Amino acid sequence: MSIHFKKANTTASFIFHEKYAKVKAMVAILGLIFILLHAFLLYLHSTHPICKFLKDLNTPIELIALTISVPLFLEKLWPRCICWLKPFYWIIAITYLLPFWASWMFLNNQDLAIWEMFLLISFAVLTFLAPFILLLPIIITGYFLSYILFLCTAFNPTITADLSVTLCTGVLIIAYFMFFEKQREDLIEEKFDFLKSLAGSIAHELQTPISSIIYGIRGLKKALPLLFDGYEIAVQNSLISTKIDSSNLEILKDCQNSLEKSANEALLAIDIFLMRLKGTTPIKKEHHHINGLIKAAIDEYPFIEADKRLIHLNLNYDFKFNGTPVLVKYIIFNLIKNAIYQINMCKKGNITISTELQNNTKLVRFRDTASGIPHNMRNEIFERFYTNKETGSGLGLSFCKFAMEEMDGSIECNSEENVYTEFILKFRKT
Repeated sequence: MSIHFKKANTTASFIFHEKYAKVKAMVAILGLIFILLHAFLLYLHSTHPICKFLKDLNTPIELIALTISVPLFLEKLWPRCICWLKPFYWIIAITYLLPFWASWMFLNNQDLAIWEMFLLISFAVLTFLAPFILLLPIIITGYFLSYILFLCTAFNPTITADLSVTLCTGVLIIAYFMFFEKQREDLIEEKFDFLKSLAGSIAHELQTPISSIIYGIRGLKKALPLLFDGYEIAVQNSLISTKIDSSNLEILKDCQNSLEKSANEALLAIDIFLMRLKGTTPIKKEHHHINGLIKAAIDEYPFIEADKRLIHLNLNYDFKFNGTPVLVKYIIFNLIKNAIYQINMCKKGNITISTELQNNTKLVRFRDTASGIPHNMRNEIFERFYTNKETGSGLGLSFCKFAMEEMDGSIECNSEENVYTEFILKFRKT
């Protein structure tokens, strides 16, 4: 099973995808409920043709409803190439399964109050499952099609129920639940805006101390050579009793450049983050070799020695990609941090990073053999602020998703619980 993310390129696509993203966790459950409901009605109709609450049941209508419900229940098994159709199929499915089917049953069983109640309930449920902008068209379409079908198929197509009461009640129910849902979404949006503002303020404030660190490092770069020369003269003339270990001395000489480079990359990452919050991301893209960047990221990551031994590299295919080195490094940093956390938590596992060309697609595979990801969490891990750690922010993997999309790539996750987790970075062919 894999998770694949694409940008919505049109307003219509955004409308469909936005609502589907909010309900996707319950799609399979709702599909199962619809399957059981229609299977039960078909069974009841075949074994008890005369039922107190079911006078007229159209078998083809029920079979179509059953057929439509099955792909919802199996939505996690859809081929990846057609996954982009899920939100659109969802709208078509709920149009048929709620307003159309409920109206059809009401029109064919007008003297039974249970179907009037079911029709009203279906309108209420629809407010939680459909985009607001499409809610009224869905209800009108479903009811209109069921009415046309009723006129064409009923032996005596007359409406005996008092539709004015039903319609007024339906409008009130829809208005109430729309107001309730809108308030809930406004509250969520308000919290998100606050967190976004807070994150932006923190990122902005970090720029000053990091800039000060850079200026300090540049001062050290000017002064340290003189200090090193003085130290060597002192050693040659036996003016000091305690010498600095030669390996530590080399580290001191080399760290000047690496510290300045890391601080500059941190500033660049903050600039990218702030541009993202403002909705502008004019990120400069250049061609780079992936294997060198992966090695650089591992060299720069602040490992403890035991953790560094967990990493194994299989860099068999060194490809060029068009992107930003700092983004790739921060993706690797995030994945390393998450993998080491899971390995330390479950006391087992290692990390393998590999590169390959598969079906003309450039891939980086990041695999750890720790605890894996539970099936019910795989759809959520790339969402902003989603975390299962006590001290986690829920921004790491969402940043990885954003970074790959900015480089015209994508990220996927394969996992088997208690066996492995594998993140696949896909880069566009250049």
